[in-house]
Amino acid sequence: TGIDNTDICTMHSLALNIVDPENKFNVGKLTLTFIENRFGIDNKDAHIVKKILENFFASSSKKISQCHSVNLNLMNETYYLTMAIELWNDIIECKSKIPHDAYLKMYQLKKHHLNYDILMLDEAQDATECMLSILKIQEHSVRYLVGDIHQQIYGFRNVANPFNNHETKQIKKFTLSQSFRYGYQISHLSNMLLNQFKSETKKIFSSRLSTNIL
Repeated sequence: TGIDNTDICTMHSLALNIVDPENKFNVGKLTLTFIENRFGIDNKDAHIVKKILENFFASSSKKISQCHSVNLNLMNETYYLTMAIELWNDIIECKSKIPHDAYLKMYQLKKHHLNYDILMLDEAQDATECMLSILKIQEHSVRYLVGDIHQQIYGFRNVANPFNNHETKQIKKFTLSQSFRYGYQISHLSNMLLNQFKSETKKIFSSRLSTNIL
């Protein structure tokens, strides 16, 4: 990074370097076609199995269970959960391609100790429970979560809301309300929209006098 005693990386790259130091993983997308052929099922069932696996990857859970299929309203949960567990075992044994969120899950389950005094997670509004649990166990470090819940655009990836997490008692919240990117017109309009549609009472202030709105 050019800064002494500082490392900058994505959480996925951090995880991959730890769980696959010799670059043996066949990292890639786990396709529906592969799942169909693996279990001899149709596209619809393959989609369900994949969704259960994705729910598990995003969670802080240690094992695949009914909590990862509860939102799918399945008639025969055991049927799909069994296949999801078998597919997870295939991934662990490198018998299939390994999605990015799969090796991140492997890293989370290792409970790896990060040797840093300070950890900062940017864009924390897009973090999953899996990601947050990685930070949670680093109790030796000062941890910062930086983000804006109003910019959360990855809801389809099972992201969490770290700013409503009340499990940790020793947590302090700071609001960065000043923007250097735009002027009064945009900040005023933003405040109106956030208050009207998201009931946000904290206001954004601009450090610039004006902005040209085209």
